[in-house]
Amino acid sequence: MKRILMVFLGLLSGGPGCHDGPSGASYPVTGITAKERLADVEALAQSMCASAKLMSVRGKDIATDGTAQEWRYMFIDTETPGPMYWFHATSGTVEFDSTAPVMPGPAVISHAWFDSDVALDLAEVKGGAAFRSQKGEWTIEASLGEPVVPNSTTYWWIGYRSSDGGTLWLTLDAAAAPIVVW
Repeated sequence: MKRILMVFLGLLSGGPGCHDGPSGASYPVTGITAKERLADVEALAQSMCASAKLMSVRGKDIATDGTAQEWRYMFIDTETPGPMYWFHATSGTVEFDSTAPVMPGPAVISHAWFDSDVALDLAEVKGGAAFRSQKGEWTIEASLGEPVVPNSTTYWWIGYRSSDGGTLWLTLDAAAAPIVVW
């Protein structure tokens, strides 16, 4: 019911020249990297809104090889003050999910970026593997975006969470690969 309501609200909030589109075909699901289905997601986004640009990529339950069962992508209409468009992709599907009003926050991703498998390799070396070895149960999440800051770059934020409440957050420059731990 919630998904139907979100799609209905999305139909009402589409910007000029943009529309809600069809879902993709379905295939068996295996883990994928963030970029693995990006071209398909971009094609669907562009079919719905020609001026749509990528704002963020998010994944939960990321494996240590940088793959996830599903990645979520947020696009924004850059020519009109239209909505944000959410899509999700698995190894077998690329689908429109919903729209939401434009909110202040991340900028359009304007730099080339390395994929989630490279991001997780770096995160593991820079403390992720040690965190996991000290914790029983853990999960990894990842988010790619660009802050609204002049002369900024695109970043991966990698979060490790353990069942005992421990966390480790790593920020990686997604183009140049230096890492800052905080």
